Amino acid sequence: GHQTALHRAAVVGNRDAISALIHGGCALDLQDKEGNTALHEVSWHGFSSCVKLLVKAGANVQVKNKAGNTPLHLACQNGHSQTARVLLLGGAMPDSKNNAGDTCLHIAARYNHLAMIKILLASFCSVAEKNQIGDTALHVAAALNHKKTVNLLLEAGADASIKNNTGHTALDKDRDNNNRDLAILLAKSNQVSNVITFKGFHLEAVHCPALSSKALLLIE
Repeated sequence: GHQTALHRAAVVGNRDAISALIHGGCALDLQDKEGNTALHEVSWHGFSSCVKLLVKAGANVQVKNKAGNTPLHLACQNGHSQTARVLLLGGAMPDSKNNAGDTCLHIAARYNHLAMIKILLASFCSVAEKNQIGDTALHVAAALNHKKTVNLLLEAGADASIKNNTGHTALDKDRDNNNRDLAILLAKSNQVSNVITFKGFHLEAVHCPALSSKALLLIE
């Protein structure tokens, strides 16, 4: 795949050009050599009005690039909250995994984007999903010393006792950093019942569709 005129308009966020190309009937989901569509490009850059245009025109929100990333993964990496909302309202599935097995929550936790994590949790994403090395989003946040993210994930019902492929829990990951505050937080959570609810939902027991709560996505 090569870059199309739509890709080029997407990279710079040229809304008028994108609109004209859509009305001209151009193919929306063509992929470049990295597997990125125009929707990947505008999502990466956070051009939310362009994202909205493409989603409304029927662009595939679930398409993956060569790294396995959906447009939502890219928006999460760069902390583009409004873009993420548009994608979720357009049917993007937050638990889609890339080639490393990371969900959008793993990505948002890695880059410590709190607002993004709240949006994903409001979309009933799973806090228990593991990536290829067996890490949950909580493992990722603990390893990187992201205390507020750890707190948010624990409040949402993340289980600090889950082990990754090497048998390590999130608390073990944190011990490498020697962060006492975080260690206490994680240790306390392990003493509490592992069944924690978030907004009245069992996040691990209930598989809610991504669009169960559109209203929550609209609240910052």
